[in-house]
Amino acid sequence: MPSTEEILQQAWSIHQQGDVAKAFQTYRDVANREPNNAVAWCYLGIALHDMRHYANAVMAYEQALRLQPHFPIALNNMGNTLRYLGRIDESDAAFQKAIDQQPGYFNAYRNRGTLHAWTGRIDLAFKYYHQAMELQPEDAELHRNLGVIHLLQGNFDEGWREYRYRWKCREAIQH
Repeated sequence: MPSTEEILQQAWSIHQQGDVAKAFQTYRDVANREPNNAVAWCYLGIALHDMRHYANAVMAYEQALRLQPHFPIALNNMGNTLRYLGRIDESDAAFQKAIDQQPGYFNAYRNRGTLHAWTGRIDLAFKYYHQAMELQPEDAELHRNLGVIHLLQGNFDEGWREYRYRWKCREAIQH
């Protein structure tokens, strides 16, 4: 019989293949069977976010964090969900706490940059994108995002050079 960790990893694989509903069912079953499993609650939050049930996703992340306060992945994902809910200050605080818990956490820096790009704080978007760039200088999505900002600001040479990375992004490769 597979361990809980193996069950969650199998569900995550299914989730990444696009069957979010099936993965959600597994995450929910594990969380119901093992209500103190912070990882199951975090996965449940990710699935709820992907199904656009943002308020419920936040509740799942909060449960994960009650069970495991040092959980940068849950904080980062909660930051993204809070961004979708328009809870900007809380989103920013979640990203900061994730970075505090894991200083080299690339996704938290990149997502924090996206938060500020969405809210028009280009100065902060650049700041966090550049911090992310120091961690993973070849990340195509990050370059593309920087390219968009440069283009919007009229910095066309820099913008087009960065925006060319869009062809290396996962979305472009899959289509």
